[in-house]
Amino acid sequence: MKLNPNVVFRQDEPGVAVLYVPQTCALNGSGIALWKALEAGADKAGLVAALKATFEVCPDDATLERDVDAFLAELLQQGFLLEENDV
Repeated sequence: MKLNPNVVFRQDEPGVAVLYVPQTCALNGSGIALWKALEAGADKAGLVAALKATFEVCPDDATLERDVDAFLAELLQQGFLLEENDV
């Protein structure tokens, strides 16, 4: 997956960010950590690592992977992410 180049990421305060394209999606702290990791080119393992590095207390890796999958699926469904082969 890759970021949709038409999406605007805006963070006005710590722990809260918004994605625009033309609809909006509010992100919490976990979502912000994942989005920034995606911007840096992280794969699924990198996304899990980003969550573990951001938060002192995290669920086990299997739970984090399921949460990452759900996050990616939701952003893909809403058009904030694109499949690799999409232009």
